[in-house]
Order: sequence, then structure tokens, then C-alpha cells
Amino acid sequence: MSQWTFTLTETDRGRDDHPNHFRRRAIAIAQACRMGITIVSLPTGDDGPPDATGHYSFTWTVEAPSDGVNVRALCKYFDNQTFVKTTTGPSLVGGPTPPLTEKDEAAINDMVSKLVENAKAIGDV
Repeated sequence: MSQWTFTLTETDRGRDDHPNHFRRRAIAIAQACRMGITIVSLPTGDDGPPDATGHYSFTWTVEAPSDGVNVRALCKYFDNQTFVKTTTGPSLVGGPTPPLTEKDEAAINDMVSKLVENAKAIGDV
């Protein structure tokens, strides 16, 4: 397992729904755990004050396989939810981030589809 870091920044939709971000974060943590991703650190509140337009950013550090397929799928899933967008990373901590192959891209798309199916099944959409 390797450490990865990424930053999520609220979209306008996320900013407008900011009072519910702790609920969304709990769901996101559960989704990450279902994917075999271990949370190393993430903010307990907000990473700092919002930017000039009121958008907050949140930096996560996680442990995931060194190919990064799981963590990249998680970020793509987050991006597709449209409350946040991945603005930095995901990046492998302490080394170069491996490039994605076509096989990796297919695996990421499959993982995202499974996350969506799971979220629908448990009412987390």
C-alpha cells in the first residue's frame, strides 16, 4: 500500500449545500473503505477558510495500492457527484504518480459504476 493525497474543492452546488458536508463526508469515507482505501488523514472540519467565492477545500491522505486505480476511481466518483471536484491529485506521496493504462481506465470506470450501484442500493445518492 502507498500513500496518496488529493484535494477536493466544493463546486457551487457543494457550497450551497455546505451545511450537509459532514453527512456527505461520512458517506465518502464509507465508500472509500468499501474500496479497500484506508484514510490516513482528512480534515475534521474545513481545511481553512473558504476562498473568495465561499468554496471550501478538503485535503485527504489515504493508503491505497501503488497503481492508484482505487483512489483515482474514488476521486472520479466524487467528481461525478458534483458537490466537489478534485482540484489537486490524486498524487502518490514520495514518488512519481504512475500513468494510467487503458486497462486502468476501464477498471476505474467499472469501480465508479459499482460505487453508484452501491450508493443507490443503500440510498446514499
